[in-house]
Amino acid sequence: MTSYRWVILTITCLAIFIGCYAQFQIPSLAYKLIPALNLTPSQYASILSAPMLPAIFFSIAAGAMADRFGVKKVVAVGFLFAIVGITFRFTAKNFWQMLILMAMAGCSSAFLNANISKLLGAWFPPEKIGSAMGVVLASATIAMTVGTATSAMFPSMKSAFITAGVMCAVIAALWILFMKDKPEGAPDLQAMPVINYLGVAARSRSIWLVGLAMMFIMGAMMAFSGFLPNALYAVRGIDPVKAGFLASLPHAASRSRSSLCRQRRWTHCHHAANWSFLHPNICHHPFGGYKF
Repeated sequence: MTSYRWVILTITCLAIFIGCYAQFQIPSLAYKLIPALNLTPSQYASILSAPMLPAIFFSIAAGAMADRFGVKKVVAVGFLFAIVGITFRFTAKNFWQMLILMAMAGCSSAFLNANISKLLGAWFPPEKIGSAMGVVLASATIAMTVGTATSAMFPSMKSAFITAGVMCAVIAALWILFMKDKPEGAPDLQAMPVINYLGVAARSRSIWLVGLAMMFIMGAMMAFSGFLPNALYAVRGIDPVKAGFLASLPHAASRSRSSLCRQRRWTHCHHAANWSFLHPNICHHPFGGYKF
């Protein structure tokens, strides 16, 4: 495999980073955003989760389009929407405008996540794909930590959103200039009908179990970190910058655990020893969240 795969991995991590960073700016800025747009708690929760809407509605289509046009082009289109959504959030005057802009902000991440296994599979040997995926997932956790910990340091929401937009534009430029779908001379991956992929996934008990576990874990983390900074500010009177830092600590801990888990070989993940290794990480989430 060519050493250019490390360039591919770096740009992929940056692309994942900016989507998560922009989303997790919102919790630390909630103390300004909620009164500015006169949001109810349910409206605020909808805005926070809006970047996930493109993944829900367009992931299958993005995967099918990438089979035809390539991952690079499909994700580049997602970046166009993301740049607009991330940058111009400061112009929102009401709930619906902010909801639409936040949904646009999640397009690049949604399109990339739908095709990330295809991209990494073209550049990394099978025994290294697990490690590469671990690095990509770690970049998302780092983005959550940085976004939550630092966004309240900006003098205004406008400066925070524009900064994220500029970062997104730079990463989009790197994607367009340096990303490649596959190594030079490598054969094209065989495209299969989408229904075949869905059939294999639907029959896999492991996919259902992991998906169910991730649904609860991510739901708990979103509820926890999404509302905690504003709660610490409004109820405890903690400075917004300190509140954002405190809310970022669970993400930092998750990043440390992902580094540890990445040391386990992906090719042996079916062994009971590796599943038992995950049990404490799954079980501690509700206890830790309750005690906090």
